[in-house]
Amino acid sequence: MAGSDSTTYRGWYDSPHIQDRLRMYAQEGDLFKYFAVREINPLSILTVISEKLGTVPAEMLTDWRFRYQEYDEIDYRYKTASASVQPVAATFIDYVKVTNNFGAGLHTNFRLATDTTFTAAAVTAHTHVSTTFSPTAGIYLPEVLKILAIGEPDSAYDGNAAATGFTWLKIKRAHGVCTAVTGQMPAIPTATYLTIVNSVAKTNQRPNPPVAKNGSYLENCIQITRESYGIGEHLTQGGGIKTFLMNNGDEQLDLNFTLNRTRLMKTIERAVLMGKKSMVEIGNESEYETGGIIEFIPSDNYINVNGVLNVSRINDIIAQALDTSGVRELYMFGGSTYTKYMAAAYENKRGFGDNTQLSVNYGMKVNSIEGTGRDGITHYINAPILSELGMDKQAIILNLTEYNYGEKGKYGCFQIAEKVAMSDDPEDQDSYESNSGFKGTWRELYYAFGLVRRLATTHFRVYGVTE
Repeated sequence: MAGSDSTTYRGWYDSPHIQDRLRMYAQEGDLFKYFAVREINPLSILTVISEKLGTVPAEMLTDWRFRYQEYDEIDYRYKTASASVQPVAATFIDYVKVTNNFGAGLHTNFRLATDTTFTAAAVTAHTHVSTTFSPTAGIYLPEVLKILAIGEPDSAYDGNAAATGFTWLKIKRAHGVCTAVTGQMPAIPTATYLTIVNSVAKTNQRPNPPVAKNGSYLENCIQITRESYGIGEHLTQGGGIKTFLMNNGDEQLDLNFTLNRTRLMKTIERAVLMGKKSMVEIGNESEYETGGIIEFIPSDNYINVNGVLNVSRINDIIAQALDTSGVRELYMFGGSTYTKYMAAAYENKRGFGDNTQLSVNYGMKVNSIEGTGRDGITHYINAPILSELGMDKQAIILNLTEYNYGEKGKYGCFQIAEKVAMSDDPEDQDSYESNSGFKGTWRELYYAFGLVRRLATTHFRVYGVTE
């Protein structure tokens, strides 16, 4: 994809490497060495992210803190945190507060529809507006609001007290169907969605001020990861030690490199999931930790199964994720027991078929979930790393698609940002401290990376699965 490299992070001994490694050992007569190292749980989530979305190269990272544009559309819908505050009876003027972020994208040409209040075709009394949808009583039209004025952020407005983080809107209730009203209209309830449904300008109107909310920025940081490995003096001096599988210290050093690299890659995968964004600076020293995926998923996107995992509940999970994210392709990663429950739910049923192409691409078994009544597909992958991290009966659903309804974007939702590519140091000598009397071999793997995280509201965590 544009703006990224094609680096793929895989386990050291996973399927793409097995045949080449076996051929090399066979040629050297050392076939049994293949059995000397094994991986209990190969990389899973990190492999898919890197394979699908690539990495951000060093030339795009000009600092150890990196800030980047969030390529998301301007908000057009807001969920109220409190009810509207109508000042007096017999008026269609009302006040509602919205977050400063949402208010920054509004102007007085907009019309807002509510999803909790309804009106009659003509409103002359407060009884013609209700929080109950009742066609038989003549209350059947969604209420539309006209924005009359917009207050200043964090400020009082027309007698309404200031509220930190919020902006007051002065609105006309029952727009288009009300010119006068008797009695007190019901307030617009808390947790009402206000949706922009129209933008209407008067003739000869001057242009509105530019929308203040043209986008947003996110931030993360680059962390340094260093892991040492080596061999002792007995293996480097006097011809070393010969064992059944190791002829000399160099072979032991190669094995230790492999072991260290394998653990480092798994540590990086766990960091990508569990990292807590932290930037500590004391004097001239700094300790940066890149933020991970789990902390990035908003609490509103936690889906509680609250029961046994069956096809109906799976469909509900997938439908909610697809509807909320607004994309057509999602990736679900589940812990080992969660995967077992998924398999049991679909036993002798359709809708959880093998995806051969993706299984080959990622070197792991991939199933695809279809038939949820939505124009979308969810790919499922077993991720034992979640079990290792205490999420054995949980799953995460990530938006890893580069496509937004057929349009290819430049950047993915999660990408590894490589400030310094992984290196085996030191470069100019065999060992650290070799000039200071150290007789063994001391080396290290050095890596500086961060995680680009985007579109938080398109990622989910599933929990609450019972036996």
